Amino acid sequence: MADGTTLFGYTSEPDIWVERQKHWESKSRESEPKRLKRSRRKHPLILSGHNIALRIHRGALLIKDGFTHYPQKQTELKFYPGDLELPPRIILLDGTGSFSLSVIDWLREQNILLVRVNWNGSSAVTVFGDGTPTDPMKVKWQIEQSLDETARLKFATDIITKKLKAARQTLKARLSSSEHFHTADEALKAGLDSLKSNPPKTIGDVFAIEGPCAYQYFRAWQGVTLQWKGVKQYPIPPAWEKFDQRSSVLTGRKAKNWKATNPVNAMLNYGYAVLESELRIQALIEGYDPRFGILHQTNNFSGDAYIFDLMEPLRPKVDAAILQFIASNTFHAKDFVLRKDGVCRLGSALSGNLLATIRANCAL
Repeated sequence: MADGTTLFGYTSEPDIWVERQKHWESKSRESEPKRLKRSRRKHPLILSGHNIALRIHRGALLIKDGFTHYPQKQTELKFYPGDLELPPRIILLDGTGSFSLSVIDWLREQNILLVRVNWNGSSAVTVFGDGTPTDPMKVKWQIEQSLDETARLKFATDIITKKLKAARQTLKARLSSSEHFHTADEALKAGLDSLKSNPPKTIGDVFAIEGPCAYQYFRAWQGVTLQWKGVKQYPIPPAWEKFDQRSSVLTGRKAKNWKATNPVNAMLNYGYAVLESELRIQALIEGYDPRFGILHQTNNFSGDAYIFDLMEPLRPKVDAAILQFIASNTFHAKDFVLRKDGVCRLGSALSGNLLATIRANCAL
């Protein structure tokens, strides 16, 4: 890396790190949508790196983006109140830095969200521009739906039906060449047929249908590979060569999906965490309580249960965006970080570019 630490037994060369940072930053700029002349900006401002700074000077918001490599000229931005270029939200993607309390007041007046996102995509802090509270009627609806087994079952059946339909679309669009394609497609079709012709009588029945479908769906991912460059000088671990399974070998006997050991799973974990963060923000804006789930319930689920309800039908869309990202890019070992515990994480510049791709493809 830039500070000379080692990776896979080799001394990191600053010029390679700088090259990869510039590569992903240029792709982010190229993919940024253009604002129509009389319309407001619709895409977020994404800041990353070290020494990010936000302050108010003579009524204007001054922003300094972070340093991601050296040497680098720090990007400076200025926004005035009511400016059409003002982003709907500012995302602080990992990194370090500071902002003054007057910035919070300024953003609230301009109705701009400030979101701090960790390296794994999870939302650490969200500052709401308008201080939106929950809507008592919407929270009441959430609670009533969760307590009424008939309503809860209908809700669960509907969102899992949408999820399986979206999974079939992703499968056909991105994984049709997989040797497991036909088996996975048949499993998803059978699951959809079962949900329609033999409606589940319990929530357990819904999960019993969805579980095997998910297994066959990710089985079709086996063999998904990334295109690599520079592997002779910077070899990659064997586990990075191709996608093997969704669960991680680092999570013990009862395998879970966190602690990714390869880039594909690291992208999936990051993508789902970004989706979770975006849906949490949207739910709060609309007045829902993220804690009161319907399919997923708080008493047997850790986390914001309602957000995981909302995520279900959108997960395959995130998958499609990630598969598109993988197919459209050539990667380098320096785009990722191998931690001491064997966990693979995304580099900051790559994660920012992936974030933009996911938002664009999933209309977030």
